[in-house]
This record gives sequence, C-alpha cells and structure tokens, in this order.
Amino acid sequence: MLTEAAKVATRLLDGLDDTRPDDMTEAYYIHAYNELTLVLRDLLDALGAR
Repeated sequence: MLTEAAKVATRLLDGLDDTRPDDMTEAYYIHAYNELTLVLRDLLDALGAR
C-alpha cells in the first residue's frame, strides 16, 4: 500500500511540475489542492499515521 501511494504521489507531483504557467488558473489550484489532499491522506494511511 505504501509503495502504491508513493507512486501516485510521484505521478501527481510530476504532473504539477509539468504545468505551464498559463494553465495555472483558479480551477487548476483548486483541483491541485484536492488532489494533493487525497494523496497525502493515502500516504498517511499507508504509514499508519492517521
């Protein structure tokens, strides 16, 4: 579970890093926040820290 959560987090961060500044709209930031929240919760669950 931890390995999979780490892979998902890595893919998410890579995707965010590849975003062009012109695409960083309000909707982008709302979506990115939601995605990061989900990934962090999964990582914390996998670590047994939540």
